Amino acid sequence: MPQSMSWHAWSGFTGEGTYVILNKASLTCLDLEEGSKEPGTKVQGFTHIPNNSAQLWDIRKRLEADVYYIQCKSSETVLTASGPESPVVGMPKGPMGPSTSWQHSLPKEALWVIDKSIYGLDSGKMVVFRNVKYPGYVLDLQHGEAANGTLVNLMQERGLSDEREMQKWLLQVQPK
Repeated sequence: MPQSMSWHAWSGFTGEGTYVILNKASLTCLDLEEGSKEPGTKVQGFTHIPNNSAQLWDIRKRLEADVYYIQCKSSETVLTASGPESPVVGMPKGPMGPSTSWQHSLPKEALWVIDKSIYGLDSGKMVVFRNVKYPGYVLDLQHGEAANGTLVNLMQERGLSDEREMQKWLLQVQPK
């Protein structure tokens, strides 16, 4: 993130669109390692690099109320939980069948609820990404570390404690 830009200036989640997703604890971005299309590619925290498609994420709504999938711009892989207390990875979209699009057949591990309702004054800017398959588990930057390559995991939600900063995310919508 540019030194001159405060996270307070970020747009927050405004609905479907393309976003840079920044961790509150580390101020590093959600990044798909090398923008790879390989199944199981590591999702990590990384210093913001402007216009880096491995750090741009399309957030798209499913038919269910408030359920989204999150797709990396560089590879069109989707953010997927590999299990509770495990790394979050990028997985390729499934094959598109003749009667259904791939987005309607995504597994629950690749679906997220974006909760922006619990943070007081900055509630419109900070969110928690809750996994649909694993209730009570959220995106978590390991130990809130700022080092490039820090794993993003699916961890049990920490409630409203001060230790929760690594589970809070800021979003900046990108122009079309």
